[in-house]
Amino acid sequence: MLDSIVFYIWINPMSSIFQIFTKRSQRKFLSFFIALVLPSATLEAQTLSLPQRPTNALTGSQFSTALLSMTQTTREYWVLYEVSIGNVPSWMRTLVPITVSNTINGTSHTVTYFALPDYLAIGSDTDYFQEPMSPILAQHIANLLGCTLPTRLMVNQIWTNSTVKMTANTFNPTSYSIDTVPVFILENTANRSERNTTTNTKPLGALVSGDKKDIIISSLIYNSLQGQAPKPVVIYGWIQPNGSPIQPAYNGHGETYMDYSHGTRLIQMAVMLDGAANTVTNILTSATLNPLLSDEGAISVPYYTVDSSLTPFVITQPVSQSVKPGKTVQLNVTVSGDPPFTYQWKLNGISIGGTTNPTLTLTNVQSSSVGTYTVVVNNVYGATTSIPAILRVNTTAFPLLFSDSLTSDTSSNWNFFAATSDYTMNWAYDFGLTAYSWNGAAYFIPIAPDTTDGSTRAVRFTVNNSSGMVTAVNIYPKGQSFSNNFALKFNMWINYPGGANGSGATGSTEYSVCGINHTGNEVNW
Repeated sequence: MLDSIVFYIWINPMSSIFQIFTKRSQRKFLSFFIALVLPSATLEAQTLSLPQRPTNALTGSQFSTALLSMTQTTREYWVLYEVSIGNVPSWMRTLVPITVSNTINGTSHTVTYFALPDYLAIGSDTDYFQEPMSPILAQHIANLLGCTLPTRLMVNQIWTNSTVKMTANTFNPTSYSIDTVPVFILENTANRSERNTTTNTKPLGALVSGDKKDIIISSLIYNSLQGQAPKPVVIYGWIQPNGSPIQPAYNGHGETYMDYSHGTRLIQMAVMLDGAANTVTNILTSATLNPLLSDEGAISVPYYTVDSSLTPFVITQPVSQSVKPGKTVQLNVTVSGDPPFTYQWKLNGISIGGTTNPTLTLTNVQSSSVGTYTVVVNNVYGATTSIPAILRVNTTAFPLLFSDSLTSDTSSNWNFFAATSDYTMNWAYDFGLTAYSWNGAAYFIPIAPDTTDGSTRAVRFTVNNSSGMVTAVNIYPKGQSFSNNFALKFNMWINYPGGANGSGATGSTEYSVCGINHTGNEVNW
């Protein structure tokens, strides 16, 4: 039986179809410890240090759907990127104070630390996704935001202080493994549904516990190691309403492991200790003060040591364009990984002098500007080259006989035929949030090369959705008759399985035949 085919087509003035290739380098991760210097006794920052959430940011549902086509390595780059641009709910940014006291060697001590109200999520205030992540990524994000992960004792303290004590939503599906995105989505949906039953009396932003296991800071990161996990993730919690944890502290999984039950609870590194500024790390490493935050003694290395790196990963690729002479063209790239980054743009493989920014601006383009543009992004751990973007300059001017931007429902202007009824057709479909994979890396479908407003709207066809039959669809404008020399130009996207040139592909074959039907005895394709 044939797999489902998704056929995407933009129709706009344009030139041709191109193939894209990228070299996927091995990507590893780096984390490092940030020591905070606190000159005053006042804690100023009790919110996550993040930019404002972009107005066009992905919702949690959109983000989780995009994750379905990603490898774990790519997924973690995307999580880091979404956090770094501020795609986090507003209610999650205000940290909740936790105050605990303990008498140590006859001296009373009080510490106040500040915790994320729930486990870190991507998305909007009402549509958010709690993405499980490796301890490598969790530590990296903690470092980025001036935070740490909790200890086992802190997880218990947070549960005690939480005003929303949730029950664990467990899954053991037969169709998927518990460490895959479909199960992540099931658990996230169940958690959100349960949380929504309490928002009238305890709004989002109230301290929540019991909905996830925690990635914790523990001596078990480095001691009492198990043979199958020489570099482990340590997990604990999923505390039930009766106060008993489902998961004891456990270090039997490797540092890349995660399943649907794992969560990342960030704790601000800066704390108040006995009325003076201090840090979580200072307390955990102190032979005297550690009982305030640790139930396993002093933790000499209170963070995950990561001995690998986050080389640059291209999140948004430069987009091919076709323009008239004299126009200004901008090519842009956005990346994820360990900053700082350096950029070098190239034309046909040759470096362009002075082009060392994420945006390349070309003014007054002419035929000499035509070619293939790439950008090489470097950091201290490696380099990544973008997918090529092709710039075309149309020097031949034809009078415009017919055009349709497909940014609205213009189906009345078109004739449509299909070989079977096994198809769908969507007019003005927005492809901007549709993910695709290329050589193991995941991206979103870019804007059409000839769009004038950055649109990804188009007509969308899918065929072979259920029957597995060979299906063709046909579209052409109604009531149009052209004479003399003319050209058919359009933007089209076809997604097919497998790697470059279809390597490793299975299932269906996708192709298009495009042309103009002549009234004479010749059909010109």
